Amino acid sequence: MAATDRDTFIPLGTSIAKLLLIATGQGTLAAAVGEGAGLLARLRGTLEIGGKRAALVEKIADDAAAQLLGEHQGISEADWHVAARLVASLIDRLSEKERLAAGYDWEELRRTLLALGGTDLRRNLDDESAKQAFDWVLEVACQRVADCFTEKEALASILESVEEVRAGIQRLADRPAGASQTRAVVADHLEVVRDLAPDPLEGRERELAELETFVRGSQETWYAMEAGMISGKTALMSSFTLNPPSDVHIVSFFIRRMGGDGNDWRSFSFVAGAQLAEILGDEYTERVSEPASQNTEFRQLLRRAAAACQSDKNPRPLVLVIDGVDEDSYYEDPDAPGAKSILSLLPRHLPEGVKLVTASRPNPRMPEDIVCNASRVVVSLKPSPIAQEKINQKDIETFFKSDLAVDIGAFLAACGGSLTVDELRQLIARRRHVDNVPSRDVKACVDHSPGRMLMRVNVVFGDREIPSYTLGHDAVLRAVLREISPDLFGEGNSVEDEAWWVRGKDMILEPYRAVIRKWVTGRVGGGWDRTIPTYVLSDACFDIMLAGGTELSVQTMIAKGRYDQILIRSGKRSSVLRKVDRDCFRVMGMHSKAISVETMKCLWEVLRLRNCLARRSLYIPGLLKFRVVHLNEAREQVLDELLAIDSAEDRLKAVEEVVGAVRRVGRDCEVEFLLLAVLETLVHYSELRVKIARMLIDVTGVDTTASNLSPSDLKWRVSLYDHLLTSLRRGRSDSSEQSLVDVERCYKIDHQKSTSYSILWDNEKDSYANLSSSTWSILEVMTLLTGMDVPEWAQHVSDAVKRGMEEGSYFQQDEDRLMKLFSLLGALDSELTFKYVEKIDDCWLRSKVLASVVVAMVATGHVEEAQRWVVVAEQSAARVQELFHKADALANVAIALISVGQVRKSEEVASWAHMTALRIPVLWRRLEVLTKLLDALADSHLLMQIQRIVESVLHLVDELEFPEDYPDLLSDLLSVLARTGYYDDVQRVAESTLVGAEGSEVISENIEPLVRVVDALSVIGDEEKAKRVAKFALSVWRKSWEWSKTDESGVLLVVALVQVGHVDEALGVATDISDPAGRARTLVALAEMLAEVGDVGEAKLVSENAVKGLFKPVECPMDHAKELGGVVNAMVVAGDVDRALRVAKMAVSKVAELEEIEFDCEFPEVVSDVTAALVSEVSADAVLEIIDLIQGPMSDLARSWVLVDMAGARARAGDTDAAFELQAQIEVKSLRPMALISIVEALVEVGQIDAALNFVNQIDRFVERVEALASVANALASKGLFDRARQVFESAVSLLDAIQCSGGGLCVLSLVARLLVWDELSDLVPGVVNRIEMLGLGNELGDVGRAVLLARANRVDEALGVVERIEEPRDYVEGLIKVACAMVRVNRVDEAIKLVGRIEMSDVVADGMAEVVGVLIRAGAVSESLNFVEVSDHPTFRSRAKSIIIKELVREGFRDKALSVLEAGLAEVEGFARRKEVAKYCAVLATACLDVVDLVDASSPMRERWLGLTRSVLARSWFYGASVWDNFDVLVRVAPELAVRLVDERILADPEQGTAPESDPDLGPEGPGGDTGSYR
Repeated sequence: MAATDRDTFIPLGTSIAKLLLIATGQGTLAAAVGEGAGLLARLRGTLEIGGKRAALVEKIADDAAAQLLGEHQGISEADWHVAARLVASLIDRLSEKERLAAGYDWEELRRTLLALGGTDLRRNLDDESAKQAFDWVLEVACQRVADCFTEKEALASILESVEEVRAGIQRLADRPAGASQTRAVVADHLEVVRDLAPDPLEGRERELAELETFVRGSQETWYAMEAGMISGKTALMSSFTLNPPSDVHIVSFFIRRMGGDGNDWRSFSFVAGAQLAEILGDEYTERVSEPASQNTEFRQLLRRAAAACQSDKNPRPLVLVIDGVDEDSYYEDPDAPGAKSILSLLPRHLPEGVKLVTASRPNPRMPEDIVCNASRVVVSLKPSPIAQEKINQKDIETFFKSDLAVDIGAFLAACGGSLTVDELRQLIARRRHVDNVPSRDVKACVDHSPGRMLMRVNVVFGDREIPSYTLGHDAVLRAVLREISPDLFGEGNSVEDEAWWVRGKDMILEPYRAVIRKWVTGRVGGGWDRTIPTYVLSDACFDIMLAGGTELSVQTMIAKGRYDQILIRSGKRSSVLRKVDRDCFRVMGMHSKAISVETMKCLWEVLRLRNCLARRSLYIPGLLKFRVVHLNEAREQVLDELLAIDSAEDRLKAVEEVVGAVRRVGRDCEVEFLLLAVLETLVHYSELRVKIARMLIDVTGVDTTASNLSPSDLKWRVSLYDHLLTSLRRGRSDSSEQSLVDVERCYKIDHQKSTSYSILWDNEKDSYANLSSSTWSILEVMTLLTGMDVPEWAQHVSDAVKRGMEEGSYFQQDEDRLMKLFSLLGALDSELTFKYVEKIDDCWLRSKVLASVVVAMVATGHVEEAQRWVVVAEQSAARVQELFHKADALANVAIALISVGQVRKSEEVASWAHMTALRIPVLWRRLEVLTKLLDALADSHLLMQIQRIVESVLHLVDELEFPEDYPDLLSDLLSVLARTGYYDDVQRVAESTLVGAEGSEVISENIEPLVRVVDALSVIGDEEKAKRVAKFALSVWRKSWEWSKTDESGVLLVVALVQVGHVDEALGVATDISDPAGRARTLVALAEMLAEVGDVGEAKLVSENAVKGLFKPVECPMDHAKELGGVVNAMVVAGDVDRALRVAKMAVSKVAELEEIEFDCEFPEVVSDVTAALVSEVSADAVLEIIDLIQGPMSDLARSWVLVDMAGARARAGDTDAAFELQAQIEVKSLRPMALISIVEALVEVGQIDAALNFVNQIDRFVERVEALASVANALASKGLFDRARQVFESAVSLLDAIQCSGGGLCVLSLVARLLVWDELSDLVPGVVNRIEMLGLGNELGDVGRAVLLARANRVDEALGVVERIEEPRDYVEGLIKVACAMVRVNRVDEAIKLVGRIEMSDVVADGMAEVVGVLIRAGAVSESLNFVEVSDHPTFRSRAKSIIIKELVREGFRDKALSVLEAGLAEVEGFARRKEVAKYCAVLATACLDVVDLVDASSPMRERWLGLTRSVLARSWFYGASVWDNFDVLVRVAPELAVRLVDERILADPEQGTAPESDPDLGPEGPGGDTGSYR
């Protein structure tokens, strides 16, 4: 049986299978059958029909094909296809009641289906052949249904085989979002109890009997056991928990910082709550984070569980066992805000049947927040001799007999971690001021310590494990503290206050920590080598050094050598990256986030290393998959590579890739390990939460593709999903995104309306009610909802669509989005759909939209409605006048006609479209339309029409005179020909059009259709022809433009070449790609192909080359010249003119060598920027010497730009004669007016106002004179000379008459722009507006300028009218922003905020929106500006806006508020997933901090504070990948020595000195130090 025959009747088999499942009560799975083949695989081979094994859907399809095609000849494939689909839609309409009414009589069933609409469907078919096919398919289908339902064993078999999957679905469907499986939580808790319990418990028979008596017969409800440390309390409580009296329910919790259930109320409520839930039979347990909520929830759970225990036939007591009350974290700081004890969760009155058993030391006292009023029976527990044997007073006394014991114990207590014997030896020697303490003495003391005095742990030192030690128990710690400072304790043991111990411990151990700091500093002084103790590399040591609070301690630990050693000893880049991140952020958070210059230097060195490691860990798509699948890389190594990926988005993509790979090779057990480790590093990124949730759904959800899901599979999926979903929900994204996640989760878990829907609906209905009407949100949610029986959700989507339609926003969308929107809506609400389709004026677009809606409606079973509307679509297409669009519309109508079964009509319309296209007069347009028509019909069954169109197309290609002029069109044509199977024609057309004349070049995208041909020929076994086509594709690649050689086309060609055995050529293609990332991706694809064909060794080498290619980035000299222009300016400001001049020469000489310089219009401005700061500091000859480095046609233009700057500089220096001479030397005459204005502005700047005005009056051209007057007025206003500025502005306005006559109105915009800056001159605005309107110069301002001027004149309605008429989107948004700013300045703040609220935030508008914030602040609307910023989550806008707010708050004297805004900004960036965004954000805030420095009095201590903050924030930008050159002007102000060092080492050094050593590979332009060292 041919696969194509079966495929024709698959819809029929699917519908019958769904009918069978509904009959067994499996409605959920019935809906699932139509969605995928996974469940079919699960059920395959389980159904017995007529004594034969059937593979359900496929078997039914096979049987139908065999019967129909064998008995009936002469029916076309298209007719069979339509008939099968129509009959399947009828069976889908058949209800269980109607099926039962037909009994098992297939003829009665046939009559029922005809009555359900089959008669109408048959009537609408075009010809007798189609109708005959429909009759025969319907007959066979009814017979198959009747046969299936007469086999009771078949139904039983289905029910049995789907039960496991159904149970898994229902378990997940019933689970609340974010909940954990109760059974799993309780199992984990019991493991904890078993670890704590002795085996066996000895000598406690009497105590156990007393406990049993209490829980069974005592009238008391609280048994409070008290005893000192190491008395055996936990042993007794754990044994009682594991072996309770019969008919007693135990709910226990063991309070521990480590090795228990936890030590806070949240842990107690979760673990104890799970045990109560198990009593109630609740399968899932939720965490509640709010204290008030938890009080209520836990108490309700306790009451319900108690009631359940009492309602048994034999009521049973419920006993709460809580061990270690004194170790509750509450006691660490009971007076802290929000302090809450575990016992505070107990209700005031314990429910009937509940007993409470607690164990603690006699002190501390009971928590003060307890509300439970049960009277306590306090029982003193006699210490157990066995417990005392483990750590008893005698052991402690024995330990301290050694002369070294106190120091050993003190250093182990003080170090915060563990120490080796050698480390202890060195520390003790330093404390005792002796040269040496014998290691054997230290080892003897450690080895002979009795009982649990010390615990041994192993630390890794290189490739060895070395024993290291910690204190074994709190009792030992307290004994050590008593030995050190006995005077603080006295003779008794009465100090039991936990808070006292915390304070006392730090005070007593501080001298030992001081010794540790001095020891670390001394060891590091000899260099970071392999002899450095492992403890010095630990987090514990870092924390102790930082706690010292000195700059020296910080600078000792923030050292590149330290992290080099960590990398050597751990062998894991991810470990080093995590330590660098942790340590650097700790340092940058010290001293109120202000750091010193020396600390900044240390950070720079470490961040250089970090950047190097991060570059070595860049994500290359496919590489990790290759290593897992073909190299069997171990999970620990895979995890290290995953965690080392710096980009959060790339890390998420990588882990998804790896999960797929490990599952592919059968390593499913590693999925949970990898996902938990990686996703825990990502869940705090709010913008990734939706993507993570979707990924979890795919991995953990039970869907129709999880056909072989076992109970163990389900368990880890549920566990993983529970573990991470709570973290994802901590911060919600926008409501439409969250709705999307919830719809998708529900969609995956259960395709029918069920318990899961009601849970999600209750939790998320507010999100749906407020669902954004933005098109993207609607499209995504509708895609998931289509075809689902979820009326409540569908209604809210429809409401959102209505809002968008009424606003008119949807009709502004592009063609593709509009078609998709209406197609999806048609499946949810057909009446609403067609109501709005009729509003589309354009006949062509309306026809296309209707055709797409028709296809969508047929797919969802709305065939009758679709048949009605396809007629309207055809009518709309017929009314289209333009031939190009008419043919396009008719092609879409033809596809729609096929979908409703009107095959003959479809052929007619397709022919009509063909003839219409042939009437287009322009040949290439005719070819374009025919290509689109062929593309539209490619997947249809209109084979004759396709053949005719192909013939027309090939004829037109032969007539095309210059085919190389139409690369995109021919690429599209080749793709369509390949898709429709015309392989010979693909190569013929390609050979005749792509190669073209000798020496011509093409684009590599044309390779795609050729590769498709290679693949098809390989599949059918024609290897020789496949090789010929592959060889031709390679020739096309070699003739392609270099810029077009991308990894997308490269990967395709590599695959094709390996497919035909040309491996060397494939490698050549990969190495041809200039972009390093694209080259790496292509090499990985090549490695994958080589491994697939068995050459794993070569594949490994290729994959290694892919990684190496990423280490050295591609230089862009022009971009580097721009960076160095900033360096030059910064060095001049710092007074280092000599270095600035040398850097400028280097920058200009480098870019002057570029061959393409004559085509780069940006070049002159770049040169001007490089030299701009120098023109005031060095001689004209020195600057012109730099310009003389430039040769060729761009030299005059570059020279002229620089002379403009030089003229202004000479005037500023008081040498006006020299300024005029320089102005006269400008060869590019269009730049001379700029030089004149530059001279005028310079004269005003130095106070020579009269001279400037006299000079202006000598300017002949009115246009330049107005421009110059506007500059003078603006400069006067900036000096506060507003009266004089007003006079000059009025003089400029008076010249507008002459401007009108001369026709030079461009300066009007400059005049108005300068005037509008000053609120103090706002009284001039109305007069200027009137004058401009009277003279008809409004058009010179442009729409935006005219609108702003009207708004400043308080003619806001007119201004908004101008803006609303702007058609260009970017200008429209700019107009809204600028008008809003103007409205604020005329005291219309609320209206302005409402106006900008209409703007969708983006990078393009971020600066403009930040300007609005600045205007609001300056207008005194501080709270409004802060609120405006808080409602946006766009990082560029927020950074710009917050920098403005910070400066304005400081300017107004609100320094504390400014600091709060800065700290909030730094805190929020940690939630940004894109590191470049964070780097920009921090760089902007660093600039703002430096601006604040200039606002603070030089003698104020706040000045140094803000300088330290600037350093810290700038260093953060480096941490996130910014180059030091990006904000070099900031660096040179706050750390001039470091700035000079960077210039000398990375720019001005000799080539041999400037390059990084091999151990420190190229750091690239993105990180600290950039790549500027390569300039020489």
